[in-house]
Order: sequence, then structure tokens, then C-alpha cells
Amino acid sequence: MVFLQSFWTKGFLWKIYLIWGCVIIILVGAYFISPAKFGNKCNPDIMAEHYDNNKSELQELINYTNHSLDKGAEMRLEFGHGGISIFHVKRNDSIWSCNWDVSSDEKIDSLMQVVGLDHEELKNIRRKLRKLGCISIKTATTHSDYADIGFRRVGLGMYSYRIYNHPMNAEEKKEYLEDPMFIPYTDRVVLEYGGGAIGPQTFGEEIKEEFMKKHPLK
Repeated sequence: MVFLQSFWTKGFLWKIYLIWGCVIIILVGAYFISPAKFGNKCNPDIMAEHYDNNKSELQELINYTNHSLDKGAEMRLEFGHGGISIFHVKRNDSIWSCNWDVSSDEKIDSLMQVVGLDHEELKNIRRKLRKLGCISIKTATTHSDYADIGFRRVGLGMYSYRIYNHPMNAEEKKEYLEDPMFIPYTDRVVLEYGGGAIGPQTFGEEIKEEFMKKHPLK
């Protein structure tokens, strides 16, 4: 009651600013709570269909990227908001150099040199990702059995494919079956959901069970 009385004694512009501030807070909160309502959504069924329709091209992207990188290089590259949102690099068992929102040409050049990319290769990786409707790739030229392809972000969460270069063994399958972040789809492909810094790191138990019933792992 005291708040309402105080509200009505304020000036007209103050009231407008307060109302618009509340509207903006509500809209931002709604976006992160339920981003699917804003036209951007994802789930394991969407991921599986997309993989089945693009499996050859996804593998070609991995092959091209690994061929472009120097031996011993590792890289996580993500594009967003018209530029490079993540460019993490590592080489020959060194520590990761982690970089977000990289816009400086000089910085991009230095990171490319670490892993052995040139401008044409970087452009081709970006073009291939865009053509596939994906946004990121994480891969290593040595000591890695798989590459991760970022499919789509919804809010802060990331839906990704983990694509193996060999059939998974029984122990690997069991590990993914028990981890709520992952859903094994085939003997070479695992679906992954990461909720970001503050989101849940899980697809959801019911979603995973329902998907596995429709797509039992052989």
C-alpha cells in the first residue's frame, strides 16, 4: 500500500521509465526461462533428424578441420552474433588459451598461427558450419577419439553432437547411458546438452528415456 501511494505521487516520466524497466526485466527473464517460445528450440528428436540428414557433411567438416590444423593442435571454435564468439586453442599438450568474443584481426591471426590455420581455412570452416546449420566445432588432431559439433544454442544451453572416429566400446556406451548430459544415438554418435554456467547439465530424465525407447542403442 505504501509502495502504491509512493508510485502515484511520482512524476509521469518516472512512472513510464519504471513500467518499461519492469517490462524489459520480464522479457529477459522469459527468454532464459523458456527460449523455445521465442522461436528457437531444440530437443533430441530434432538433433537426430538433423544428423541423419547431414551425417556425410558433418564428417566431411571434421575431416577438413583436422586436415587444416597442425599436428598436435586442438581447437574449439564457435561463431555467433556475426563474429567469433569462442576461439580456444591448444598445441602439443600446452594449456588452453581461452578467448571469447574475438574481434581483433591481430588476435585472430595470432590464434590461427597457434593451431596452423590460414584465413581461407577459417573461412571454409565457418562456411561449412553455416551450411550445416551448426555453430561450433571442437576437435584435436592427436590423442582424441571424437570431435564435438555445436548444433544450436537455446538461451545459455548448447546442444551438440559428439562424433567418434570408431565404434564405441561397451564401457563408453555405458558411461554415456548413465550420464544425464548425454544420449548415445548410434555406436559412433552421442547427443549432448550443456546448460552453460548456471543451467542444468541434463536433457531431463524423462526426455532421455522417451528418446531411448524410440531409438534403442544397438
